[in-house]
Amino acid sequence: MPMESLTKSLNRAVHRGKPCVVCGRQEVKSLYTYCYHERTSDIVQCVNCGHLYMDPVPLVELNTRTMDGVADSEFWGNAFLQGLHERLVFNREIRAVRKFLPGGTPRLLDIGSGTGWATFIWQKNRFAVTGLEPSLERTKRARELYRIPVVHSHIENFSTTELYDIVVMRHLLEHIEHPDQMLRKVRSFLKPGGLLLIIIPNINSIGRHLFRENWEWVLPWHLHFYTPKTLSRLLEKVGFEKLKVYQMPSPLWYPHTINKALFGSAPRFKFPHIIAVLLSLPIVFLGMLLNLNDNMTLIFRNSASAALKG
Repeated sequence: MPMESLTKSLNRAVHRGKPCVVCGRQEVKSLYTYCYHERTSDIVQCVNCGHLYMDPVPLVELNTRTMDGVADSEFWGNAFLQGLHERLVFNREIRAVRKFLPGGTPRLLDIGSGTGWATFIWQKNRFAVTGLEPSLERTKRARELYRIPVVHSHIENFSTTELYDIVVMRHLLEHIEHPDQMLRKVRSFLKPGGLLLIIIPNINSIGRHLFRENWEWVLPWHLHFYTPKTLSRLLEKVGFEKLKVYQMPSPLWYPHTINKALFGSAPRFKFPHIIAVLLSLPIVFLGMLLNLNDNMTLIFRNSASAALKG
């Protein structure tokens, strides 16, 4: 058995599996089989709502889910790529959020704050920031380089009496085994009417449909695979109100997938080959044209009047 492989499932018959976190149903079909060391998991799809998730989760222990990479979190120190990402991605998020916030200096909790680079950009834009990060290496960098106040902890073990105007979850929720429980916990950190900003991969992307099992699924760390529809449904289920949803292309998923197809390697945390980057551009533009980008951004409000559906 290979150390790691993802293949099409041989048996796609509908069967009962782990309950779907979005709709609660158990009828699923297996799309892919994932082998990781000596463990086997399936990527299954709920036949009722279409949500995709791992069953069972390949990484059982919480500490094994921590990602410690530093260079890839900041575009390998490339000032041009960092500036481009700040202008096109971060600034758009900040403008979108500001429309739903009062003036002043909003209090912001960045869950999964990584190296602190993104958190620091929010701080530059007059947000009073606090980071939360499980990786000790990334926490140290955020504190020392960016002077960001960061709590070193998994969100599962974190508690606070503070209430925030906005909580940011950037490429985090897909790592959480029980996202419904996590989102309810996040609601308790927000003021009534406070905002939740989620940036997360969109599994209904043109790249995933083109490359299928060769897509960069980021296994074994990603446990759930959302679309705008399924994630919006989950957020509304736990008491959030939709304000804005939009899609953006990722700078990494397509190049990494093409790099793997061309050169037989999956450099998840290394800069992909320039040929792979160039070949990915037409797919990126097609995804933008069809609104099938590989990243999505969701802004939801903590609605005190929302009727919780369980």
